[in-house]
Amino acid sequence: MPFALLYDRLCVKRGERTIYTIDQIRRIAAPIAAAYGVKNMHPFGSYARGEATEHSDMDLLIDRGSIRSGFVLGGLYADLQDWFSH
Repeated sequence: MPFALLYDRLCVKRGERTIYTIDQIRRIAAPIAAAYGVKNMHPFGSYARGEATEHSDMDLLIDRGSIRSGFVLGGLYADLQDWFSH
């Protein structure tokens, strides 16, 4: 069953938020998600509508695939946060 994760401050870069395109999000997130066994991951909200601003957070709908543990989900969150914070 899919569930949503809210990534607040995921896109912080030197004190300012970076606004990513959908393609950039997919290029960055796809290999990370695959490493955790995520079946599908899709942005929703302002990013999906093309309305993201420097005040937007990044919302991702995760179909957890083989993730069965909150610890593994936390690892996914941490890795995504690391990559989008660079």
